[in-house]
Amino acid sequence: MDFIDNKLSKDEIINLRRKYGDYIKLTVDVENKWLVIGGELHADGEKILLGRGSKQNDIWGGGINMIDKQVDTTAVLNVRPRLGEQ
Repeated sequence: MDFIDNKLSKDEIINLRRKYGDYIKLTVDVENKWLVIGGELHADGEKILLGRGSKQNDIWGGGINMIDKQVDTTAVLNVRPRLGEQ
């Protein structure tokens, strides 16, 4: 997994695609603009972000298909009953 806290260059994105393949799993802290790339589960990235001081409500999971640039937000991590979401 990779922790990212800055804007990625085109070369860095290319290297991440080489490392993770055509689908890259993302766990994001939307408040701090931090990103964890990779991991088997979004919970793996969540653990890293929480360890760095992220707040639970700021963390969301998803992924990007590097072939067609489609972003998905399908992640168990995003189910938030405590926020009134089903």
